Amino acid sequence: MLSSALLSRATAGRHILCKRLMSISSSSSIIKVSFVGLGNMGMQMALNLAKQREDALAKLQFTVYDMNEANLLKFMKQAIEVGIGRSTVLQSASDLTTLAEASPDFVVTSLPTCEASEAVVGSIVNNLPSSSSATGCIFIDTSTISPAVSKKLHQQIKSVSHLHDYIDAPVSGGV
Repeated sequence: MLSSALLSRATAGRHILCKRLMSISSSSSIIKVSFVGLGNMGMQMALNLAKQREDALAKLQFTVYDMNEANLLKFMKQAIEVGIGRSTVLQSASDLTTLAEASPDFVVTSLPTCEASEAVVGSIVNNLPSSSSATGCIFIDTSTISPAVSKKLHQQIKSVSHLHDYIDAPVSGGV
């Protein structure tokens, strides 16, 4: 059974996501999602996100990044093979600064260590253009990291703009 603290965090995360998606869909027809970390877990999650439903109201601008260029190429190949949604624009970023400068609405990370999560989130949040502070960016960290690092990342993101948010959404298991 889920603890009440865990259940309330999950409910708060869903509320943040729903509120942000409603504000995007009412103001724009493009949702910008950036995904960082295309390892075993991240690859599958990113492919599922890129396969947007054809009847979706908004266009998805989907940007991926991984330090390992072979993972980027593998993702692009698999995305084409499985057939990404017709309303999806797929691109890869050459580095985290380029990714941040695209002013994503959502950044999803799937990284192997606490140190990697800190480095990636720090680089992105410090390079977001000031225009993104007007609308906010939601960071969804699916990495399995310590509670202390998760709290630190949340504080770091909030210190840049109160409109930015951080959701700790660790995954476990295998592919």
